[in-house]
Amino acid sequence: MPGESDDRKAKQERQVAREMRERQMMDMLASSIIIQVRESNAQNGAASHMRRTIANKTWLVPGEYNTQTNCFYVAWCMLQNPLKFLTEYAEWLEGKRTAYPNFNDAAKSKKKEVRRALKLSEERMVNAFTDDEQARRVVEHSRPKKALRVYDGQFQMVEELQPHCKTEKAAKRLKESHELIELQRSQNHYRPLFRWNEMPPDLAQRLQAALANRSPDANELTTAQPIIKRFNGQEERDRRTVAWDIEASPDEDNNFKSYAVGVAWYRAAFPGDPPPNCEVYHDGNQEIL
Repeated sequence: MPGESDDRKAKQERQVAREMRERQMMDMLASSIIIQVRESNAQNGAASHMRRTIANKTWLVPGEYNTQTNCFYVAWCMLQNPLKFLTEYAEWLEGKRTAYPNFNDAAKSKKKEVRRALKLSEERMVNAFTDDEQARRVVEHSRPKKALRVYDGQFQMVEELQPHCKTEKAAKRLKESHELIELQRSQNHYRPLFRWNEMPPDLAQRLQAALANRSPDANELTTAQPIIKRFNGQEERDRRTVAWDIEASPDEDNNFKSYAVGVAWYRAAFPGDPPPNCEVYHDGNQEIL
């Protein structure tokens, strides 16, 4: 009958459509599922106050400079010539020199030296950020031979690289020399670490005195001052906040809209744990976050 034929035809069409949808769904199914869990890099975190205090008793950590290029090589060269850097650093702290000790030229020469050595050995040269593999190459091709220790933002040692020695005598001489390059790597930035007990005693005392004299008084940091609408260098300023910066750009209606805010403050003025991934600098013995 015509009615039954039409019903059968419609049923078959529905069945065909259902099978087609099922095949499409099968084609869309993922062959595998990958779950990624992103966590902040603990090595980049700022050190706790206790750990920073312990670290400052072990090392002088000059944190005032923040070169954006060749920071690994700059820090390396500072540690290769510690007496020059520490003397100039003491003079800078005491106000006897206006410029921070400049090792940029030495860093460029060091980088060229490494590049030439790697070219001869047909190894890869990394021109951007110095990763662990590039650091190993620098250690291997540097003369005199020195071991490298890298510490994270928490002052935990995360890497120790020993140069290859061709003879047992050379390996023994390296071990007995106790000469190390020690760097802190935090926020993808390298800083030199100078051990107090390896400095000439008179220079260590001079540096400690200069740092103490340059440091603002902790009580001064906790006293708030009114916000000044017009800056005048002669007026008393609020020592709790170091600096702030608001980044903004015009939107479609030509109105300025802020998209980033940066701020730096003294740790002593605001007790408690700092936010994650803070950079740590120094104003004398006072920490700046």
